[in-house]
Amino acid sequence: MLRDQLVNQFHERDVDVVLDVSKTKMTVKFMNSPLYSATREAKQHRADEVAAFVMSHYNHPLSSVSTQFVSKRGALSLAETFEGRPAAQ
Repeated sequence: MLRDQLVNQFHERDVDVVLDVSKTKMTVKFMNSPLYSATREAKQHRADEVAAFVMSHYNHPLSSVSTQFVSKRGALSLAETFEGRPAAQ
């Protein structure tokens, strides 16, 4: 399962994978990730890595892969989203 592969590849405990209705756009959410407080550059680098990984491990064509870094405490959630650029690596 792709979610489990992402957990293992990126050493994150709580990962959520969301495919949009058209099934061409995917969002990978890292919940309460240590990267939430990292620099924008570090987050973009991870988003690029995630996009490359997803594109090579998901068996269907995707037009985009976004990565969200989510901080959730109780009912409050804050998120920052980065568009992956797999060719940027």
